[in-house]
Amino acid sequence: MILLPLLFLTLHQPVTASDWTKIESLAQSGHEKDALQLILQSEARDFYYYYNLGVVHGKLGNTGASYAFFTKACSLEPSNVACQQSLDSTLSRLVGKVGDSGLDPSASPLEKWVDTLLSPLASKVLIIITLLLASFFYYSRKRSTKKRAASFSAVLFLSLIHLFLFSWRHTHSTAIVIEDQMLYTGPAESFIPLESIPAGVKLRLSGERIKGWVQVRYSQEGIGWIPESRLLLL
Repeated sequence: MILLPLLFLTLHQPVTASDWTKIESLAQSGHEKDALQLILQSEARDFYYYYNLGVVHGKLGNTGASYAFFTKACSLEPSNVACQQSLDSTLSRLVGKVGDSGLDPSASPLEKWVDTLLSPLASKVLIIITLLLASFFYYSRKRSTKKRAASFSAVLFLSLIHLFLFSWRHTHSTAIVIEDQMLYTGPAESFIPLESIPAGVKLRLSGERIKGWVQVRYSQEGIGWIPESRLLLL
């Protein structure tokens, strides 16, 4: 309950000042659904759009959807303290509902490790370390051959890691469910139902898409289909 007030942070301006005033008034007066509809009218898909959706869904009690939108917003502005605080508080409540292992049930150990490296903070640390080692190599040209070789090898190794992560990001898509949804064996509700996935759970996309449906991995070995409109791509 102590963390709950963090969800009531001031909304940011999504489009214009007049829109912002109306959204704030609606949200604070208990008309969250009306505020939500006004936000959805925005054509912008920027930090403010996703952050505002996170706030309003949090006030509506949609913890999973709120977590998804805060995750997306924080990925766009990693240094935004208000967003990170909102994400952390929402995550703690979501874990209470689905459990820590239920947040990303389809991830392999390698995928979890790569996800950690792809986090905004880890990415910045890797870049800084690479630049420092590159600078050391440049200014150590007059030093011993062994030190130069060691620094060059380290820079090369980190560069390969950056290349691997860049390639991984573009070939391993993930998404978070924004509304409780049943998975099916095929791309339609006429197929056999598999498992109900709660909002807030991360799924791994296979790349297959058919008429508004996408194929996802929902466990280590489980494959199913879900409407794309129920997902927020990360």
